[in-house]
Amino acid sequence: MRGLSTFTRPDGSVVYQLRYTDPLTGKAKKISKTMPHHSVRNQKAAEDFLREKLDLVLNDRKDGALLSDAVSAYVADLSLTWRPSTKTRNEATLGRVLGAFPSGAILCRVTPQKWRDALSELSHGSAGTYNEYLKRVKAFLRWCCANDYLESNICDKLQRRTETKDGSEEKATDKYLETAEAALVLQNLEAYPRWHQIAKFMVLSGLRCGEALALTDLDVGSDYVKVTKTLNPKTLTLGPPKTPKSLRDVSITAELAGCIADIRRYNAWLKAAYGIESPLFFFDGSGKYIKYYSFNSFLSNLCKRILGKRVTTHWLRHTHASFLLAAGVPIEIISRRLGHESTAITEKVYLHVIEKLKKKDAEFLANVNLLGDGPQVVSLARENVAKNVAN
Repeated sequence: MRGLSTFTRPDGSVVYQLRYTDPLTGKAKKISKTMPHHSVRNQKAAEDFLREKLDLVLNDRKDGALLSDAVSAYVADLSLTWRPSTKTRNEATLGRVLGAFPSGAILCRVTPQKWRDALSELSHGSAGTYNEYLKRVKAFLRWCCANDYLESNICDKLQRRTETKDGSEEKATDKYLETAEAALVLQNLEAYPRWHQIAKFMVLSGLRCGEALALTDLDVGSDYVKVTKTLNPKTLTLGPPKTPKSLRDVSITAELAGCIADIRRYNAWLKAAYGIESPLFFFDGSGKYIKYYSFNSFLSNLCKRILGKRVTTHWLRHTHASFLLAAGVPIEIISRRLGHESTAITEKVYLHVIEKLKKKDAEFLANVNLLGDGPQVVSLARENVAKNVAN
């Protein structure tokens, strides 16, 4: 191939490099392909790859773009519209996904099965992790279709996975603690005051972890907790909450008021004992923000030991919602308390809880006898009706 040059790296791998002139700018550019060693076969494969890549570049054919180039274009196009935490998460997730494919993978040649294989490899058998990767990948693929990087949308061929437990299928979103489990977790956290306070506060308030860790003393009043910001877990910087509806006032129940009072007493003791000055509601030994990953890791390991399953901080928010549903609190109130954009989102997220409650209702009513023999809630026997009328 004319213009092809090669050089060998210290590790023995060979780089095949092709120089060309960009027809739009007139500048000299180059593309390259690295092979593990030099051979006639490897050189032929490298030349084929470089020839195809050059054709794509010169003809600006998006539909044959490299997977890595499409990801870069996607991030560059949408990064300004993403919140900082979303940008960090999406870049990290797609970076790991890219690592599961060869460096020269062509986007349009990645079949649904190859996507499934890559996500399975990354998730190590965890359905929850698989589904998290899948959500980011589908958003990327939809963008590729809208921007002519792909001709057809294959998202329908990439399905969520369900977790299997004791031989039965369990919804992937079924991630909350039962009453006894929550009590056991909080009991085991009592030896670690700060972790115990954060967990209990989240169970009683329904705040996201980033929202709770971003709170200042001024945000926690006597009647409401004002949610106006969230803490980025990686950069430890503040940003807006997840959605506009996440800007909200969360009413303080009697239980939550008791929890807040305990936290304030502990904070006062820390400040007096160690000379800490901090405006934060939750702070570490230096008066700075609590690190989300430290709390999440501790909670996960603790629950794995005492419950036999790993629990993330978001389970505490789901637990709060499930408790409210079980207590008969209207879905509209729960939706506003959680900061959801609509009740439809709340119903969708907690459908598994609602269905479980319906099943319990059915089991409770199964043996209720309204008209026949046996235990009766309401008796319509003639003598009882006559007696009631006489009284």
